[in-house]
Amino acid sequence: MAAAGETVVEVRDLVTRFGTQVVHDHIDLGVRRGEVLAIVGGSGSGKSTLLREMLLLQQPSSGTVRLFGRDAAGLSDADLLALRRRTGVLFQRDALFSSMTVLENVGVPLREHTALDGRLIDQIAAMKIAMVGLEAEAGSKLPSQLSGGMRKRAALARALALDAELLFLDEPTSGLDPVSAAELDRLVVGLRDGLGLTVVMVTHDPDALWRAADRVAMLGGGRLVGEGPVDELQRSDHPLVRAFFGATQRCPPTEGAWNRR
Repeated sequence: MAAAGETVVEVRDLVTRFGTQVVHDHIDLGVRRGEVLAIVGGSGSGKSTLLREMLLLQQPSSGTVRLFGRDAAGLSDADLLALRRRTGVLFQRDALFSSMTVLENVGVPLREHTALDGRLIDQIAAMKIAMVGLEAEAGSKLPSQLSGGMRKRAALARALALDAELLFLDEPTSGLDPVSAAELDRLVVGLRDGLGLTVVMVTHDPDALWRAADRVAMLGGGRLVGEGPVDELQRSDHPLVRAFFGATQRCPPTEGAWNRR
């Protein structure tokens, strides 16, 4: 378990190239334990690529990615797997297996990475389903029988199946109506507070920043063009930051900024 105040993800001098295209040009970024860090930027700015590199699923062209203090470069497959097991990820399109029930979907990481018997796995999966605010009956349903918001919650339960310390969310509210999006942001903040999670969230929604983010990192032109609390970032004079937030200043949603502690 990471100590309080520790940097659990550290990106230093990171460069990512695809052929002649430079996606990341010497980026430095850290994620502190217990915070919700939102990564934002325009289409093609490299948000999801950076997320995959933080997840140790993709190697940068150069630079360093440290997870829980360990440099990913040169680690054995077993050590990489051990680090990944301390993380959970919610993919943009939820990535639930359509032929499995929600209970079976949530139990997949437990079946893959533990030697627990099936009955105990089902019990743990049911606990995770309840943790994300789904009724017990949802466990017996197929993903196609759920609303978009419920599928996101089911995918979140699966991401937490192995008691992740570090949670990665790729466009978690994409495709949701405003009410469902706000409810999911509230859930993420509640789980962060209740479980002591660290959360890295890629999003395109400025309102989600007010609802959930302690700190925002904005990518543009291959560089980190802005970093800090959202109320500071929206006052930036950088043209890419101003374009993201729009010509007018945004205010926190009326339900309040739940992440403020």
